[in-house]
Parts: sequence; C-alpha cells; structure tokens
Amino acid sequence: GETRGLGVGVNGWGSHAAIVGVGALGGKHVVDYARFMQPRSVLVLEPNPEAMAVLRKNLMANAVTSADISQLGIGVAASVASFDLVSTSAGNLGATRLAQTADGKVQCAPLDALIAGKVAFIKVDVEGMELEALAGAAHILGDSRPTILIEVFPQRIPLSDGALRRHGRGLPPPVGVWAARAAG
Repeated sequence: GETRGLGVGVNGWGSHAAIVGVGALGGKHVVDYARFMQPRSVLVLEPNPEAMAVLRKNLMANAVTSADISQLGIGVAASVASFDLVSTSAGNLGATRLAQTADGKVQCAPLDALIAGKVAFIKVDVEGMELEALAGAAHILGDSRPTILIEVFPQRIPLSDGALRRHGRGLPPPVGVWAARAAG
C-alpha cells in the first residue's frame, strides 16, 4: 500500500533533504521518512487535534527528532481561510475533511506561506482538497520542483493532473497515483 511510494525518495535524495507531510494524520509516513530517508527536516502539517495527539505519541515513541511540528493545527488551502473538521466515517480519523466556513475552528493557509526554503519531497493527503493544496503551492512547486506523492480521489484525477501540468508536472500513470476509493 501506502509505503510503496516511500521508495521514490530513498534512492535519490541523500540525508539532507527537506520533506513536507501535508495531512500527516497519525504520523506513520513521518516516522518512515525520518527512519529510512534521514532527512534534514520533515515539516508536519495536520489540522485535526485528535490526529495531532496520535501523531505526537508516535513521534515520541519512535524518537523522531527531525519533525518540525511548529505548524500543527494549521490546514492547507488555496488561500487563508477558516474551516471546520467534518468526519465522514465515525472512528476513522483518515476520513476527516475540511469544510470552509466563515467562523471555522481550523485556520488554513497556502503551502507557499507555510514552507520556507526548498523541499525535495511533498506528501499530500488532504481528503479531496488536493486541488486547493496545489493552487496554494505554485511558488514551492516552481522553485523546488519536489517529488510529490499525492492522494487523489478517482473522480478528481483529471483535474489534479491538469493542476500539476500547469506547473510542468502531471500525474504519471499509474505509478505515483495513490488513489483513494470513492466513498460508496
């Protein structure tokens, strides 16, 4: 499954890469990156307080010191906005998405405002907000040209591919596309 994409970077970056985990959930990928890729840093972005608690425990249990958790609680969107968390499956933290509201509890910002410097790899798992995440990442995608592992809902693959093509990228078929099953 998901760790299949981990091999994308292991073979080509070395130990001084900067990595960004957007939608880090409980931190499984962050722990894997820290243990196997040995990056300079892993910027961890996760807006869900319940997931953040699990993430912190996992980072501590695995002695991960390269994780930058200074922006936990902030979500990613095309522009600065307020959102609320909406759970689509009770007991499944991974099925929580963001819904924009005027007085939302979660503040979101574009990746371009959250990332300082060049990055080698960005993992994006934002439950249907991949277009918004990409729209807010024009500068970092252009300046860093990072490898991207992105979860895309099947019905949004053409739109996400188009968004990446505007940055000179595109989704390679089928390797690199980690498609979520459509909610039934």
